[in-house]
Amino acid sequence: MVAPFDSRASFTAGDETFELAMNFRTIALAEAEQPGAITGMSSTPTMSGMAVLVWAFAQPRHPDLSLDQALTLCVEYGAECGEALRQVIARGSAKGDGKPRPPAPGRRARPRTTR
Repeated sequence: MVAPFDSRASFTAGDETFELAMNFRTIALAEAEQPGAITGMSSTPTMSGMAVLVWAFAQPRHPDLSLDQALTLCVEYGAECGEALRQVIARGSAKGDGKPRPPAPGRRARPRTTR
């Protein structure tokens, strides 16, 4: 079965290119590994949260990638991983016009901060 949406982005680590895909299957993998990986994502992700997303989103093209290897990629190529994750999530939340979707009614675009 083809996923209703399939957002893709890639990054290069050394001499290898990793393709990330965000779809319902890879979101479910991320959430099963770390509840809240997607649904509880904050504007400042943790390294372990980023590794879970890289691992889950890489599974369609890189099924042998382990979570430990994904963490190593995030440590050694953090900027590249972060940019690929930003792109794949932005594309997955965009309508056909490529613009990000606004938050659902009653939801805030960013979490409240207290000072």
